[in-house]
Amino acid sequence: MTAKEARRVDVLCLRISLSHKILEKTEKYKGLLKVVELAAEMLKNEVGPLAQASEKMDRRIVNRLSCGTAVQNLCGSAVGTFDSMFQNQFSSHTKKEETLMSCRIHFEEQSPSKITIVFEYDDCMLKELMGFKLWYRKSTTNKYPDEATFIALSPVKKFKLDGLDPLTQYFCKVSFFNKAATLGVQEVNWVTPAVQTSYKSGSDNATIDSTLMHAESMSSTDHKLTTYDPKPCSLNDIESQANAFPISPLPKMHIPLPSPLSSAPATPCQTNGSKEVQLSGIGQVKVSDYEYSVGIIKKLEHEGLIETDFRVKFLTWFSLKATTQERKVVRVFIDTFVDDHSSLAGQLMDTFMDEICWEQKVDLHAIYSKFWH
Repeated sequence: MTAKEARRVDVLCLRISLSHKILEKTEKYKGLLKVVELAAEMLKNEVGPLAQASEKMDRRIVNRLSCGTAVQNLCGSAVGTFDSMFQNQFSSHTKKEETLMSCRIHFEEQSPSKITIVFEYDDCMLKELMGFKLWYRKSTTNKYPDEATFIALSPVKKFKLDGLDPLTQYFCKVSFFNKAATLGVQEVNWVTPAVQTSYKSGSDNATIDSTLMHAESMSSTDHKLTTYDPKPCSLNDIESQANAFPISPLPKMHIPLPSPLSSAPATPCQTNGSKEVQLSGIGQVKVSDYEYSVGIIKKLEHEGLIETDFRVKFLTWFSLKATTQERKVVRVFIDTFVDDHSSLAGQLMDTFMDEICWEQKVDLHAIYSKFWH
């Protein structure tokens, strides 16, 4: 292909010479070698030895040679012959891919620690399939194990996995094979449900998701941390910022304890601008956007993705100085990277680090100005 597109004589001679050396000792491409030898002979009769023409950097145009058109036609013929040799291999590979797509994978009997993987084969695939290999991993792990978790030497239609962790995303890779080679690979993923705990009070049964309870307790403790402000700012600034964006009181969640005297669960209080969480048999628990955001920031510090100093400065700025629009931007970042805490931490630091540092410098400048005047 490169020899066909050459315009200068020295470049054409060099490429045909290299093609001849590559094909010279092969058995499979003898037909191509004859075409290249014919083109090399035609060039040699007009420009001399090919090696000397390339070394002398013959800058003549190929089209001006008497044999230029014929040599380029021979190069095009060699390219066509080469493509036809791989046409059958490409069509057989396509058939294998079509056969692979005829296997459908879905899940049954999902639980926090177990799952059943179901394979549905078409008749054409059952004729070629000998078995499959299966690997699985958590989403937090980048690579599958080197050894397959399970190997089936027959077209198994159901396979059970146990020992899984609740509320976790898993990836599963299946490699189908026959006696000759691997037919192809498919990958699927799923998320295990959360563990549920039942509470009974009188005649009522309430099922509460334990993960939601944990999230509520985190947001309640994180809200208290925002009252600390290490930056030297004036009292008037703090009061004006606090009045501009009032902080709603903490929502409280009342869970009925098993007692013969209680007959109905208590109703949780409501807070404006809050996020509702439905608990079966109890009612609705509302978590404000502010508390939810604070809980996520605290979790980033707990995971070691941000420093304690940045967390304190960020929450102080977020509580007292951030505008409504800036709070909305923070919430958009949290919702976007809710499954990628590392990217969330980097985005928050890149976006708001300058804003936080600039606010601190302005406050220090105001204090020093008042001191000297």
